[in-house]
Amino acid sequence: MAFTGKIISLGKDYATNKYNLSLSINEDIRGAYEKLRDCDLSIEIKKYRDKRSLAANNYFWQLLDKMAKALRTTKDELYLRQLRKYGVFEYIVCTEKAYEALVERWRLVERVNEIDVNGTDAVQTRCYFGSSTYNSKEMSDLINGTVDDAKELEIETEPPKRSKE
Repeated sequence: MAFTGKIISLGKDYATNKYNLSLSINEDIRGAYEKLRDCDLSIEIKKYRDKRSLAANNYFWQLLDKMAKALRTTKDELYLRQLRKYGVFEYIVCTEKAYEALVERWRLVERVNEIDVNGTDAVQTRCYFGSSTYNSKEMSDLINGTVDDAKELEIETEPPKRSKE
């Protein structure tokens, strides 16, 4: 479950030595409240970022198409190259057996190093997220890097004009 909102206040309960966080939530969370109010929770709070736009996604793939033709490759191969250069990734350490599961679940996985973790052979990997999971900032970084690469190939990078409807 993900919600949007703002932090209202922070206080400390000195009897329990725990902090109380008050939030203002934009969505109707009554169902979630009823379902989770007496449960221990794993809580993640992060700054909100807009999801990438479809227009940005279309522009990115149009650039890839032009570049792929110039480089005599496929858009999909070029997409993976651009993810390596400008994409969002996480380092994950796993066993050799778990490595195959990573490859199936991530858009792109690179073996970085083979290491020893407490006497167990392990693989350090760099796992790239697919651009469909990117927020607007991450997509902007990917597009800007791709625009720079397209300019080096002397490819037109002007985004298509939006029609006024």
